[in-house]
Amino acid sequence: MAILNPNMTFKLVAEESKISLAKLPSNCELIPVRVNKLSGLFTGNRSFANAVKPFVEGQDGVWITNQITHMPDSDVQQLLWVDELEWLKFSQWQIQSREQVSRKDWQKRSKKLKHFASYSKHYADILRKDLDIPETSIKVFPPFYDNEIKPASWAEKESIKTQYSKGNDFFVFAGDIHNRHHIISLLKAYSIFKKWQKSSMQLVIIGNTTEQSASILQVIESYKHRDDVLIITDPGEQEKIKILSAAYACLYTAESISFPATMPYAMMAGVPLIVSDIPNMREWGLDHVLYANAADETQIAEKMILLFKDETFKTQLVENATHFVQTLAVDKSPASLLAMLHSLFPANFAATIK
Repeated sequence: MAILNPNMTFKLVAEESKISLAKLPSNCELIPVRVNKLSGLFTGNRSFANAVKPFVEGQDGVWITNQITHMPDSDVQQLLWVDELEWLKFSQWQIQSREQVSRKDWQKRSKKLKHFASYSKHYADILRKDLDIPETSIKVFPPFYDNEIKPASWAEKESIKTQYSKGNDFFVFAGDIHNRHHIISLLKAYSIFKKWQKSSMQLVIIGNTTEQSASILQVIESYKHRDDVLIITDPGEQEKIKILSAAYACLYTAESISFPATMPYAMMAGVPLIVSDIPNMREWGLDHVLYANAADETQIAEKMILLFKDETFKTQLVENATHFVQTLAVDKSPASLLAMLHSLFPANFAATIK
């Protein structure tokens, strides 16, 4: 699928974890950057600068990034992809500990930018109301994903459960092994569920490793129900989808997130979702998923118990979610994204997908 101007060469800098989601045309060179492995990420990191230098010097492409601190100090055309603004509610100490920029610094850096894009209307409102970005500079487009997933058959589910959960039903978490994804709250919620249900229900944690993973994994080793918890770190995309498709329910407890592929994947697979009760999740999930405060294990456990107790409710939730994801504009969103990019940078992006 060629969506870029075939007469130009482009370089895309992306996190390694995102590479599997990118279907790149032949004239687009990928420079892999593992963001959480870089030191001094927001202070002129030399490795990052060397990686992007050939692109910035070219001055003939469009620099697109979701990190305002990665915007090159040059005249190259730039688009800031806004997928996370929850840091606005953090204290100054939290901002420093999470390696976030302050509101003042963000606004200072954003003054030279003309183009902002986001999957989220909620974030667009924050840009406009809280960060004083002109509405004409903000584009909102539907989220999209690359994988088409069908619900697993009974036999496929049984095979997957045999491989990953001792043949038992299981809840699955698919996200980052990081405090912002509230793994500890998730474990406490699972303990509440086990105390109420007293069954062989398992918990499978599919986690991308981060700088906080070691300490969290150490806590899990002494967890009361450790024998019922399987941890799979840094899985491939297809393995993640396979496990997800056989889950009893999917738990996604991130406190702040860009559009999570986990959500449409679970919906397409016919797996009910319990997700964080934050505005952008409600924007994407509407009333087709269950919501809980990600830091409140009691709320999470209540939703887990609700799904287990009321099979009729669970079935209806899945049917509604499956219909919802099929009617989304996601199948058209690559074209929608391309149209947006073409409207901003007509010399760089074709008008239609060929």
